[in-house]
Amino acid sequence: MLPQRKIDEYLERKLDSFEWAKELTDLEIEEEMALLDPEPDFITKPRPLQYACFLISVYCEEFLFFSDMGFGKTKLMLDSFAYRKKCGQVRKGLALAKDLGNAITWEQEATLHRSDIKVKFLEGESPARWAELEKGDADFYILNYQGLVAMINYGVPKKKKKPTPKDRAERLAAQQKNINKLVLLFEFLTLDECTSVRNHTSDTHKFCYKIAASMKFRYGLTGTPIGRDPEKFWGQFKVIDRGATLGTTLGLFRGVFFTQSKGWFGGYEYKFKKALSEKLNRTLQHRSIYIPISMVTELPPQDWLVHRLELPESARKYYEMIKELGKKAKGDLKYMDKAVTSMRMLTSGYVRLTDPDTGQQIDVELPVNVKLDDLVFTLESSGPTEKFIIFHEYVKTGRMICDRLSVEKVDHVFIRGEQKDKRSALERFRDDPKCRILVGNNTSCSTALNLQMARYTYFFESPIAADVREQAERRTWRPGQEKSVFYIDPIVIGSFDEKVRKYNKEGKNLLKALVGGDEELA
Repeated sequence: MLPQRKIDEYLERKLDSFEWAKELTDLEIEEEMALLDPEPDFITKPRPLQYACFLISVYCEEFLFFSDMGFGKTKLMLDSFAYRKKCGQVRKGLALAKDLGNAITWEQEATLHRSDIKVKFLEGESPARWAELEKGDADFYILNYQGLVAMINYGVPKKKKKPTPKDRAERLAAQQKNINKLVLLFEFLTLDECTSVRNHTSDTHKFCYKIAASMKFRYGLTGTPIGRDPEKFWGQFKVIDRGATLGTTLGLFRGVFFTQSKGWFGGYEYKFKKALSEKLNRTLQHRSIYIPISMVTELPPQDWLVHRLELPESARKYYEMIKELGKKAKGDLKYMDKAVTSMRMLTSGYVRLTDPDTGQQIDVELPVNVKLDDLVFTLESSGPTEKFIIFHEYVKTGRMICDRLSVEKVDHVFIRGEQKDKRSALERFRDDPKCRILVGNNTSCSTALNLQMARYTYFFESPIAADVREQAERRTWRPGQEKSVFYIDPIVIGSFDEKVRKYNKEGKNLLKALVGGDEELA
């Protein structure tokens, strides 16, 4: 328990606020820009709020920009880097992106807004990435978080099941050697989709924290920093401002803003004190700003459609059996998760079985798939030129959707995590009017992609996490979209689908509620 004196000291700190940036008039922006020496160069003219945020990036060497998709965060960072370079403060910059989709966006934005900066995406295996860095023929490099972890672990002794203190020391020393090698090359760091570092126990967070320590300029970008869990702020701020805003330890942050209680599996759970919402918002303003999309541009209407479907009787009986097994697993996260997966797969039209002799998993498709039938009907009912994004959770589901689209002779592309030719698939969907459908995984396609050429999103399997769902919806509802957008949820009546939709709308953690006994499976 944190002493009240410590809580009061924390809450009474003198903090900055950058809310003034939202109120700047065009004249005030012009006057502030005129004071900068040297004068900034812009290839494409920023919008007023982009000017204001550019000024913040000039005044602050460490900052988090929380703005809805479409604000132009990538352009902001490229303009900021170009200005620092012009001032002689940086040589090279590094942006960490979530995946290839984000990296492609950076390259596209650089071509449009900063053709004077050579941007390069570090692809391939770690040796190839290190070799590209050693060439040094670009100004600004893009690297995905997974690639960063791989590069830091390149040449590091493999982790043993029972490591000795010496083993741990050798691994840490080898990792630090790679970190030191990397940070010597850069002075400017951007964490795109900085939610990737919100888990303070992950290697991604730990490596980014160490790298950021040697970077003079550090910035974080995202549109959905936390979903509905304020604790997720801490890891992001810790990497960027080293604890200046939320404190150097998670224990301090929790002690001020959360109540503590014993957890279901032992340990403790932390619940945010809603009475301190205003205090937290004011605290966050010290080194961050939130720009809602409504302040940037007027977007077309959104419409959420629910297609209610009935499972065949034979499938319903099997579904009820899985549900009963799931109820018996109450409190056991592993078996609860397995039950949830089985139920979701069944409503998507197949059952996953395990061969008792070989242990091999086999997916058996149901003779009638109500979701696939509804998808085909929906496509036929729309205009022949309308493009669709179809989101799914499981690999088997994505392949099954593509198989049905092929049978129906509907031209499509399939984007998945392990795919190597994502770029060509995305370009084909964007540029080829005959290619109507993009089938994408919830994880690999819910962020960064600019897909406003489509206005229909079909959630064959909706993400369970509310923030991922919101990101997925923003692929089509963003600047450049001129038509109304539609989100379609095929919901099997009386199934887990209904729980997912309910908790997405409320922004709550469904799996946590299931494990804790606050919610039934269906």
